Amino acid sequence: MGIYLNPDNEKFRVIKSKDIYVDKSLYIEKIYQYAMRKNEYISMSRPRRFGKSTDAYMLAAYFSKGCNSASLFDDLNISNTSMYKDHLNQHNVIFINMQYFYDFSESVAEMIEILTEELIDEINQVYHVPLRRNKLPLLFTGIYRQTKDKFIFIIDEL
Repeated sequence: MGIYLNPDNEKFRVIKSKDIYVDKSLYIEKIYQYAMRKNEYISMSRPRRFGKSTDAYMLAAYFSKGCNSASLFDDLNISNTSMYKDHLNQHNVIFINMQYFYDFSESVAEMIEILTEELIDEINQVYHVPLRRNKLPLLFTGIYRQTKDKFIFIIDEL
């Protein structure tokens, strides 16, 4: 659908097509169960080059309403779980790659300003929530107030 709001599954499709792809899809079930039980933020930290971005693209491809990922996940371990069909492409996802914004910024403040403007522009193409200030928490509060829509945020950091 969009770049940030409900992205497609193309990056995960490319990753999965590689000969060296390892199925870690059961990670989806564990993360979702934990998030629903605790209703908290989840941080997946590992050393560089340990697959954090791959996991982020997998999560986005699985949850995002912006695509149909059945062909990507039907042959993976997650397809054998009770949650598989219930959550496959059923959630609003915001996917943010912080490196992208970092590359266009000279400071953290500028990076946050650009990120905020880009997200608000894209989200307002779908949700028309009037804002007096460019503040993301106010935007998502307004969306929830009007629609009761919830979002899964996936942030791939530097």
